[in-house]
Amino acid sequence: MRIIEQPLKIRVKLSYMDSRMLSYIKHLTKHSFNYSLAEILTKGAGFFLIPIYTRFLTPDDFGIITIIRAISNVVIVIYLMGQIASLQKFYFEYKNDPKKLKDYLGTIIISLFCFILICTLLLQLFGNSLFPIIAKNVPFKPYLQIVLCTLFLTPLFRFWHRLFQVRERSSLYSLISIAEFWIKISLTLYFIIILKQGALGMIKAFCCSAFIFFIIAIGGVFKEVNFTINFPMLKESLKYRMPIVPHSLSGWVIGLSDRLILGHYTDLSNVGIYGIGYTIGSAMEIIVVAINLAYVPFFMSTATDKGEEAKNIFSRLSTYYIMAILFIATCISIFAKEVIVLMTVKSYYSAFKIVPIIAFSYMISGMYHLVAKPIFYVKTATKYLPIASFGSAIINLILNYLLIPKYDQMGAAYATLISFLASFLFTWVISYKVYPIKFEYKKIILIFSAIIPTLLVGLSLEMLNLNILPSILIKFTLLLLYPILLLSFGVLQWNQIIILKNGLIKRKKMA
Repeated sequence: MRIIEQPLKIRVKLSYMDSRMLSYIKHLTKHSFNYSLAEILTKGAGFFLIPIYTRFLTPDDFGIITIIRAISNVVIVIYLMGQIASLQKFYFEYKNDPKKLKDYLGTIIISLFCFILICTLLLQLFGNSLFPIIAKNVPFKPYLQIVLCTLFLTPLFRFWHRLFQVRERSSLYSLISIAEFWIKISLTLYFIIILKQGALGMIKAFCCSAFIFFIIAIGGVFKEVNFTINFPMLKESLKYRMPIVPHSLSGWVIGLSDRLILGHYTDLSNVGIYGIGYTIGSAMEIIVVAINLAYVPFFMSTATDKGEEAKNIFSRLSTYYIMAILFIATCISIFAKEVIVLMTVKSYYSAFKIVPIIAFSYMISGMYHLVAKPIFYVKTATKYLPIASFGSAIINLILNYLLIPKYDQMGAAYATLISFLASFLFTWVISYKVYPIKFEYKKIILIFSAIIPTLLVGLSLEMLNLNILPSILIKFTLLLLYPILLLSFGVLQWNQIIILKNGLIKRKKMA
């Protein structure tokens, strides 16, 4: 039996979290911290730039940016054609053979570049007729023309950048992320504050930044690839990733189509206010994405190396993950009104109602990542992804068209929440069939039970119209209820809190 000696001579038994589990947590914590730092410094800094954006961009400007982001996301999904997921899978198959790995990377990059070039030329030629169908309030010239140039430059950098994540070089990955972000933000501030070009200035800034990092990526990939096309490798990669494309497009429908449909039924100002609420609520995504970036290579390598034992590891880690993301989503939700009031101007205040719904949508997205990884691990299972994603996308479109005309922004938010939940449930069923992981369901139910009182009371306080300072103090006090209930339910024990707090304290063997 391993024990830890504390300063007060208290010996803590490591029954639940043994030394191996601690080493896995240490590994994930290290990389998650690096990714989280990058996510917080990039998306988080963007979050703190909201006061500047809301003063130099009108709600109409922000509406244009919100719609353009939605369009950009669907185009980039088509451009990449599931290459990122393919890279995360096949890298580990070829990593022990440097020549094969370079052939594979060269094959992917050349085929990707040719495909994107053709698509961009076609969209530039016919975009003036196509884009007004889906974005009637955003002019093709010059807004969407510049966006298409940006999207042409982006995939090569994305691919090269993701190589660092796959190799678990999280520090370098994060440094590149931070550099890209700060260049983009510096250019954005120059265009919207100095040149006062509004939404168009922001679009120009993104294009300039994409060009800079496109040039850097060209230099980066030269030493990584053999410039050849290996058709058997290309065929195998296409077979693996083609089912991922409709899956990714369905993810776009769930996560972004609400803004386009909202823009169709309402004006740009409404879309802009919704975009601010969505931006703050999706702060939850920062944590989810950061952990997922660390979890993907960890999952793939652990599943490959540990066999059936890996399933127990994933199950136990998932309990702590859910415990953490539930708490973070609750914090974002109950402090939404204070954040909106402090960071924006009056024309955006109504956006606070959107935040809790979006925060919990991304919390569910975090749970989706847990159950989706086994499907990406089992090669033959990716063909089932469109079943889950299409089902969720159809639900999302139906709900958007039913709820938005009647409830505007709130209808869009609830459609997003329900669709994320459907995506999680469909994917969970498929995942269990191809790679069954027995999660700690009893503990997970108790974790949800522990957070509900804090969430409900915190949101109910908005009806009292308290001043900001008393409201913040009361809500901080409420957050203490969560760990207290976790302890009283037996989900957490004091020895686990000590271990998690010190993380990675030295362990001593005792006779």
